[in-house]
Amino acid sequence: MSEFPQERELALRGLADLLDDPLAQYIEVSQDVEGLRIAAAEMFEESLDAGQREKNERIAAMSSDAELVLRAAPSTRTLTPGYYLWLVYVIETIWEPMEDGISISASELDADEIQTLHILRRARAEFQRRHPPCNGCGAPLRNAWDKTCGDCMKAQGAKQMRSEA
Repeated sequence: MSEFPQERELALRGLADLLDDPLAQYIEVSQDVEGLRIAAAEMFEESLDAGQREKNERIAAMSSDAELVLRAAPSTRTLTPGYYLWLVYVIETIWEPMEDGISISASELDADEIQTLHILRRARAEFQRRHPPCNGCGAPLRNAWDKTCGDCMKAQGAKQMRSEA
């Protein structure tokens, strides 16, 4: 989309720009379909740990060495940062506005953006298949065979104990 040329360019640069290495080769992440599939799947899986990540960030903020605390948590990402930057660009500038009801025509998008939207849609469908929603609150479950998340089971147990008392 032409409205965000700087964000798009940053996302397209991949690892070379992040390393600030003029000799490094650019990776055309927007055209690497398999890499984008992997990165999209990893990003959806990461969402399961968002609560823990937020707790870690709060702990790091109170630490004398916040960077050390944040680095201690292992990353599940397996690809160079450019893949994730490209996906975030497409999510924030195209997918989320479309999900919010903003109409964006195909003529406003380039082929890489359209392809990435398809990759994200398939990755989300696979994530939802592997992590169905909790029957109580709708949060994604860790396992496809679970019916209720831990928080809802605790609340249900506490409610049952109060009714028995």
